[in-house]
Parts: sequence; structure tokens; C-alpha cells
Amino acid sequence: MKWLMWCLTIYGLLIQSVYAIEHQQVKTAEGDDYDVVSISDLKQLRLFLRNPHNQQYYKSFNNIQEHLKQCERLSFAMNAGMFHPGFSPVGLYDVC
Repeated sequence: MKWLMWCLTIYGLLIQSVYAIEHQQVKTAEGDDYDVVSISDLKQLRLFLRNPHNQQYYKSFNNIQEHLKQCERLSFAMNAGMFHPGFSPVGLYDVC
């Protein structure tokens, strides 16, 4: 019974995550293409900068996915667009 309740809880979280993110592609009159992502639940938005275990910069989205709990999945990620003078990222924003 505990296993069933755990599965239903995870299922509910996954469904919530799916509906919290909306993606659309926009083309301007000038012909520029943009991807627009709307996040309705900002509590799911997190900033990742360094791995807490070794204090190394994540540097890639794959490294973030490896850090997440088994029940979490990276749904959307982008570079925050900010860099230190040595070009290391200030952080990577993602939604799980």
C-alpha cells in the first residue's frame, strides 16, 4: 500500500510539472525565430551554479541532471546569460 501511495504521489508531481511549463515558437515579422517558455509555478525554477559536493561549476545541463534526485527530471534549462570575468557561468536556470 505504501508503494502505491508513493507512486501516486510521484505521478501527481510529474503531471504538475508537465502542466507548469508551456513552450511556443515565435517568428517575428523580420524573420527571427524565438523559443518562448512560460513557467506558471515559479517555485519549480531553481538556479544551479556549483555542485555542493565538490564546489565545481556545473558547466553543462547534463551535469545538473546527474545531480538531481532519481525521481526528478530536468524539464527545461537555460544559461542565465551571466558570466564571471573568466567566462565561467554565474548560474544555470532550470525547471525540474
